[in-house]
Amino acid sequence: MSCFRCTKEDESVKRCSRCKINTYCSVGCQTAHWRRHKPNCLPADSEVHQLFHICYEDLFPASTNPIWWQFGFANISEYHGNVISREGYTALQILLGLYQAIRIDVSFAEDPSLLQSPGNTMGMSKKMLQKAYKANGLDDLLQRYISNSISSYGDRVAKYLFMWRQNKLIIGPTRPTSSNMVEWHKIKEESRRNIFVKYYEH
Repeated sequence: MSCFRCTKEDESVKRCSRCKINTYCSVGCQTAHWRRHKPNCLPADSEVHQLFHICYEDLFPASTNPIWWQFGFANISEYHGNVISREGYTALQILLGLYQAIRIDVSFAEDPSLLQSPGNTMGMSKKMLQKAYKANGLDDLLQRYISNSISSYGDRVAKYLFMWRQNKLIIGPTRPTSSNMVEWHKIKEESRRNIFVKYYEH
């Protein structure tokens, strides 16, 4: 394994005690890298780490996996079904592709050889994703990420960012705010309408 700070290959590297992902060859390297790592240092069992893992594996989460519900895969499937877009992708594929683009940008942000992460002009991080999920604000965060990326890099950004808007995709709230399923369904539908009006009716 290699050190995230100096990239030196060293069998004695130790993992970050919190996230259990990043590895460092010394306390000095870990301390020097903390500014880059802090926005992404979540507990090892964080749902965001799991999301990034399925993105890396290029797989959809199983419907029994909490990630399916927490990060909008269930909602996208419910709202948009298996309709194929004009680009030949389903809404589920576009959502996974968008998360994959975010994963790459976040990974670049921790690379000490880069002064700035390509495309990640807003400083997207794992902690931002976690906060958005917990606040039922994934749509707002993704729309902001898309806007920042396109305004800075134009056609060079991942195609999924354009497809998200062209197909007017929406996640809606994913974290229940009511234990009454009928009431929760009404809340979801109202929120979805509000999101559609906010981003697509202008």
